[in-house]
Amino acid sequence: MTSESSHPVLKKSFNEDGDIGARSTKILLDFMMAHLPLGTEFAQGALVGKKLGLTSYYQRYAIMRFSGVGPVSTRLLLWTVASANALVAAMTYALLGWSRASAYAATRNTARFAGVCFLFAFAAPALVRFVRRLPSEATLVLAFVAAQGVHFATVIVLLSAFEREHVAQNPLRTALVFTLGFGLVLTAALTAHSRTARWYAALRTFALYAIFLIFTLAFAFNRLKPLRVLAVLLLAALIARLTSRVQSPTRWAAGGTGMVR
Repeated sequence: MTSESSHPVLKKSFNEDGDIGARSTKILLDFMMAHLPLGTEFAQGALVGKKLGLTSYYQRYAIMRFSGVGPVSTRLLLWTVASANALVAAMTYALLGWSRASAYAATRNTARFAGVCFLFAFAAPALVRFVRRLPSEATLVLAFVAAQGVHFATVIVLLSAFEREHVAQNPLRTALVFTLGFGLVLTAALTAHSRTARWYAALRTFALYAIFLIFTLAFAFNRLKPLRVLAVLLLAALIARLTSRVQSPTRWAAGGTGMVR
């Protein structure tokens, strides 16, 4: 019987949400490797992580670490998502031809694809309960960034090939809108992985929720009514995300008073 309170290095590694970062995960795994009974318990599939207050993703990460099952390759996922969105743009141009209308359609379609990617990333803390091998939230955020990068490329094509006059007439406005959008996505990419620093967590939260608001409003007021369903799904993802975040400190509070068996 080992109390987690006797291992302050583990308790210190938890952030305010009850999660732990990649560095803390390594500390936990190294600790378990040094204590074979506990490691064996993980290898057998026992959810010791729940007793330690870990969120679902880190429980599964530790279990996969001991069972030899690896998560989905981040690099493969990013290339797949970027290639899929590039295919969306290419198919749009192939069907509509090379014109101003098709360029606008390509920007809209790639933005919608990126919006769906963001939906999965935003809902990841809740989805991880139901999908065993779901990539981490950080990986899914980076996948969204990859898809959004393709969208930015289609915007550049639109502005440089078909809207030069508009750009010339409104250079500051165009630059400001593009820079703000790019900066927001870049912030999401740079803060994709959770850390304990408060300023970092605040910046990460701001970026994710600002992007959430932009996509929700865009889908809610879309002229194509079927796409408005995505706004409803984003709101559902918000509720699920907040619910999962509220449950994390509860797990830690419950686990902090018990014993690890």
